This record gives sequence, structure tokens and C-alpha cells, in this order.
Amino acid sequence: MQRFVEPSEGAFQLWLPDGYRAEGGVLRGAHEPRPWYRVESEGGGAELRSGDPTLVPSFFAPSGPMMFPMPGVVLAPVAHPMAFAEHYARGWGARFSANLRVVSTRDAALLRAERPDAAAQGRFDQMLAMGCLAGGVVALDDALGWCFEVDVFVVAVTGVMGTQWSPFVTGRRGRSAAWAHIRASLVAIERGATPNPRWQAMVQQTQQIQHAMQRENIETQGRIANVYAQMGRDAIAAHAARASASHQNMQAMHDASRAAWAAESARSDDAQRDRVLQIRDEVDLVDPQGGGVLRGAPAGFDRYWSDGHGTVVAGGHEAPGPAFHRVTPWRPGGDT
Repeated sequence: MQRFVEPSEGAFQLWLPDGYRAEGGVLRGAHEPRPWYRVESEGGGAELRSGDPTLVPSFFAPSGPMMFPMPGVVLAPVAHPMAFAEHYARGWGARFSANLRVVSTRDAALLRAERPDAAAQGRFDQMLAMGCLAGGVVALDDALGWCFEVDVFVVAVTGVMGTQWSPFVTGRRGRSAAWAHIRASLVAIERGATPNPRWQAMVQQTQQIQHAMQRENIETQGRIANVYAQMGRDAIAAHAARASASHQNMQAMHDASRAAWAAESARSDDAQRDRVLQIRDEVDLVDPQGGGVLRGAPAGFDRYWSDGHGTVVAGGHEAPGPAFHRVTPWRPGGDT
């Protein structure tokens, strides 16, 4: 046996039979760190895959017009594990076979039963309880004698932006004539994969720091948004105050303009009436008691008398009777 240690971060180790080759690493990006590896026998007749790095690690299920995923994230409806496993198997098998056919499916109960001990089955049950989906397929090429077995876990998380889902793939490939022995070897390698506790602790600590920074960033953005909102409210209030003052100024200007127009119109009317009276040799009389104007009295007299009921007497130093009182000639610009 030979030991393989993940080369980039020492995230895990594998034990391989002599002659097997392995490669692996840690996939990082806009998601949690994901260890992956690929193991192949010396002649290429057996292969084991876990956490394929060529897969887009995160998909988003469209949830409506407000769907704004991160740049580079693929929009796709959530795929059932068995459907995804068949799709993956056909893509993987295309290198070896053009006539691959699915001969059986692997449901969650079968995958759980294959776990080696109670602890592994407990972790499996915990994943299902968190909403994960599990399933797989077995595909064969009868003519060329290849067998492909693909298991898929689908982890889906629904948030405000929609459902983010990720497939975790484990694949086994080998010659169908010796499949039982090949599969046993590949499963032994898979179960012997051991994570590095120090690496796991480092990842957990980093994630906690990142989550704390994200919370702080969200809180800071919330405070900034509140400041901008208050600035907007202040701007609206100031605009309303300016609009009210402008309206009041416009109303005052309008009232002053109307008053000036009314005064000018009255002066024009007075001047016109004065010209008419001069042509007719008449005067208009102002009645101080009745509060009106008596129009069309003959001009040229010093005194005018009125009984308040439309009868006007011109001339004389004394009132013509007890019912009469003094009225005066109207002048342009005077009281009316």
C-alpha cells in the first residue's frame, strides 16, 4: 500500500494499492472549501472519483424576476440526484463508450445500507434530515464491457435570492467482467480517506471569521442604508418647504398683480366716465347717506339735494324739503 496526501493544503490522505495513481486538491471560490480526488489503476481499468473539480459547484434555481445570483453562477432548476447521476455517468462514459445504458438505480435506502458502521449511517441520516437528497445509477456498456456507478448528494438551501443547490458526486468505473473485485477495491480506498483534523479546524475557524465579517458587513450596509434613507427624507422635506415658500411667493405676486390691475382698471374707468360726463355736461353725485352714486345730474350748480329715493334737486342754499339731504359731485379717483 502507498499513502497519498492532498498536496496543496494537506486536507486529507488516501491509502492506495501499489501501481495506483492519485491526484487531488481543494476547490475554493464563492463557496465552502471542497476536497476532491481522482484515483486510477495502473492499466486504467479502474477509476474512483470524489468531488469532481470540473463541476460548477453551485447552481441557482430561478425563483422569479428578482433573481440576481453571483457572477458566473449558473441558473438551473434543482436536479434530482438520480437524474444528475445519469447525466454525469453519460458524460463520463462518453470517453469510453457510445452505447452506455442505465441498468439500475441506487436510492437513499441502499446508499445508507452500504455505510460501514452506525456512525457513518448516523451522518447520512443527519444529511437527509437537513434536506439533502441522495441517489445514484449503475450504467453498462455490454459490447465494450464497462461499468459505471455514480452516486450523488444534492444539497439545497433556499434563501431570499432563491434556491442554491450543489451536487456532490462519487463515481466508480471498471471492467464489468471483474466489477465485484474492482468495486470492492475502490470502496475500500474511498472508506479509507481520512480528513486532516488540523485542516478541518482551520477551515472551521476561517468560516467563522468570514461569517462574522459578513454579518458586520450586512450591519454596516444597513446603517449606511438608514443614513441614506434619512438623507432622502430630509431632502424631500426641504423640497416640500421650498415648494411651499415658492407657492406662497407666487400667490403674493399674483394677488399684488391683481390688485394693481384692479386699481389701474378703476382709474381707467374713472377717466372714461369723467370724459363722458364732460361731453354730456352732467355730473355724478355721491350720496353720503345712501352710500351710492346718483348718475346723470345737470352740471353747473353749487349744491345738489337728494331725498334718497332717486329724486335730485340742483341749486338752492336750503334743502327743498325735510326729506332731502346734501349730496356732493363725484370726482374721478374719489369714493364711489
